[in-house]
Amino acid sequence: MERHNQWVNGHAEGRQANLTGADLRGADLSLANLRGADLTGADLRGANLREATLTGASLRGADLTGADLTGADLRGETIQKPPLQLSGLRWPIMVTEKFMVIGCQRHTHVSWSEMDDAEISKMHPVASAFWAKHKTALMAICELHAGADR
Repeated sequence: MERHNQWVNGHAEGRQANLTGADLRGADLSLANLRGADLTGADLRGANLREATLTGASLRGADLTGADLTGADLRGETIQKPPLQLSGLRWPIMVTEKFMVIGCQRHTHVSWSEMDDAEISKMHPVASAFWAKHKTALMAICELHAGADR
């Protein structure tokens, strides 16, 4: 982590953290500066990421089941509650207080709710059918997760 912190701070001897596919189950990464780290496919089940900086980190395919992301900085969003993760549908879904990620598409709850069929259909050939079937339930989940403080 020391070399990664040097890299984040622009020091020549620093090196970007490459944790691709790493087994980090239950790891205590609280307060860690993982800005720009490659965590692609990492197993972070049950990891403590409380107050960790994850801005610009690659989390594609990472398993965050049970991870504590309270207060974590994730792509410019401060997470106060652990995100909800849904699987078993065509694309993985993650819902935070303000954003919903469906597959590789990340938008605010409001943006998702206001998108028309033409915008949705540009995302993927079957996106419109998926959205028509699941929009009501997904938007209700967003509303419930955002809570009264939204």
